[in-house]
Amino acid sequence: MRRLVVVLVVAAAACRGGGEDGATTTQAPPTSEASTTTLPPPTTLPATGCDGAHIVPGFEVTCEVPGWPDRLVDVHVPAGYDPGQTWPVVVAFHGGGGNREATMRTTCPDGDLRDPGCLDALGDREGFFTISPDGVPAREGGRVRTWNAGGSGDLDCVAGTACEVESDDVAYTRDLLDMLAAHYAIEERVIVTGLSNGGAMAHRLGCDLADRVRVVASVSSGNQQPGCVPSMPVSVIQIHGTDDDNWPYEGGHLGRLGGEARVVGAEDSIAGWATTLGCDAEVESAMPDLADDGMTSTRFDRACADGQRVTLIRIDGGGHTWPQGHQFADASRIGGVTQDFAANGVIWEFAGG
Repeated sequence: MRRLVVVLVVAAAACRGGGEDGATTTQAPPTSEASTTTLPPPTTLPATGCDGAHIVPGFEVTCEVPGWPDRLVDVHVPAGYDPGQTWPVVVAFHGGGGNREATMRTTCPDGDLRDPGCLDALGDREGFFTISPDGVPAREGGRVRTWNAGGSGDLDCVAGTACEVESDDVAYTRDLLDMLAAHYAIEERVIVTGLSNGGAMAHRLGCDLADRVRVVASVSSGNQQPGCVPSMPVSVIQIHGTDDDNWPYEGGHLGRLGGEARVVGAEDSIAGWATTLGCDAEVESAMPDLADDGMTSTRFDRACADGQRVTLIRIDGGGHTWPQGHQFADASRIGGVTQDFAANGVIWEFAGG
């Protein structure tokens, strides 16, 4: 990955849900319809990025979010970026116990940051910003970080320090998006994704920040606020393995990486969203079994009242992992990584890419 790491100060436990930990970029122009929206771009954008330096398409910079010390964010500007049009944004939240630097590795085949299958490399080809923010550190300047993904009813807030200090990570995300919009020509509503604690954070933002989020894409996690009513309709996709012992597919108590916290399962999360969004009955379809990995996947799609969609992908035999991503711990601890499909491509296609 080509990186420009320039930090501009613009203003003065592992998670009990799991622990996770770029790619070589190209100058290919954007190809997706989503990257060529007809909305007029802002007319008062500065000539510099959030790092204070000239914007270079295809490069990544690191910035501070105003008002949030020790909460850096990596911003990968897509190759071919042109401020004359607005561009989609994918915000990827690391898993519990991870950090922004581990986020992209999670999405990369074999954890290889140079692989063209990484999320930021896909962003270069398809034309979207890839954003990797930092959660709340267990100690100042530490690498072990978590998100306050919330919890309601008998469901627990499962993010260690972030829950203990009651971090307002919804406000953090809003300020992050405001910062991006002040420097780059981006779409008003974004795609949020993540694994484990990061996926639960994506669900929370679909509940509590729907005016800025249009798609929730969660992997190996669930919506800890079932029954929430977003201010605007969102689309939701949940990808989850049945052999996930760390955030169980059926819900219940967290497993090997967690403890006794209670979490919602994949099917209950999706059923809750389907009710909230007024969706039709699900349509079941088998996904191609392309790899000899001992896993198969089934897709359950629903069309919803305002044109949104709600989808569950069940990976039979799948673990607490990102499809075609990084096996960040031994399979005996987190289960295996399916090679039948790439979560990156499925999520982008679901979002309209």
